[in-house]
Amino acid sequence: MRWQGGPATRARFALSAGVLCLGLGARASEAEPDGSNLSRAHDAYARGAAAYTLGDFARAARELAFADALVPDDVTLKAALDSVTLADEPVLGVELIERAARVKDPTAMPALAHAVAVAEARFAHRTGRIVVRCHDCLALVDRAQVRAGAPRVVLVGVHLVAVQRGGAPEERLVTVAADETREVLPDEASAEHDATVPKGLPETVTNDQTAGLSPLWFVVGAATTVGLGVATIASAVDTLNDHGRFESFGCESSSAPGCAGLAATGRGAQTRTTWLAIGSGAALAGTAALGIFGVRWHRGGGGTVSAHLAGTTTALRVTF
Repeated sequence: MRWQGGPATRARFALSAGVLCLGLGARASEAEPDGSNLSRAHDAYARGAAAYTLGDFARAARELAFADALVPDDVTLKAALDSVTLADEPVLGVELIERAARVKDPTAMPALAHAVAVAEARFAHRTGRIVVRCHDCLALVDRAQVRAGAPRVVLVGVHLVAVQRGGAPEERLVTVAADETREVLPDEASAEHDATVPKGLPETVTNDQTAGLSPLWFVVGAATTVGLGVATIASAVDTLNDHGRFESFGCESSSAPGCAGLAATGRGAQTRTTWLAIGSGAALAGTAALGIFGVRWHRGGGGTVSAHLAGTTTALRVTF
């Protein structure tokens, strides 16, 4: 970014910076014996003035803002506002605008009031705030430590907020809209919920039910098993009848007319019965496993499902 005021304006700023630096140095020697804060502010202002003269407005804004934080001064604040506006740094710009509220009579320094107005127009609706509310915790916003309960100025968008209280940090993404203040609280609700859940019970137990399939699936499986059993018995009876006709025609010791057909019919019936018996056994095993391991039975209800097979009579009883 090019400096709009030209070399003459830069020279005037550098001259005013030098004068202010001399003033800060004098105040350091007169008002404070060790000169710690004033001396540091003097150095920061000098670095900021040099960066401003070189066109590095972002660094100038940071150094001048630091100098003003150490030793509040309206001239320093005005220079910091000019620098941050040229650097287009919304977060620091909003913080400096808030500092300007300390000036009781803005008309006493029109240059500062003008700098504030320009900065407000430049940074309007480009920032929001995040407030982390917790006790005895380490709070971070975008991995930078912040003071819990104090608003943190941030750019509009998504930010990473972390809260740590003894264990691993709890992190979450927070979206901040323009001019919005988002409050972030640690996830205490889940911890309280975990404390109320009995230790011996699975976390999936809710509303007095356990996880699993509906008992309706067991009913379907049981009905299928019963149906296959009935079909197997009917097929076995038909096979026995075919064998009886085969013997009554004396086909075991002779090859009378029709014996070949009876033999073929009997072999088909025997094969059908064998496969039906295998299917019935598999259905019975699968239904039993489903009832033991896969069905969600109501606790305390004493639900029962039973099937009874006796000859050609079948009974199915289901209760829940």
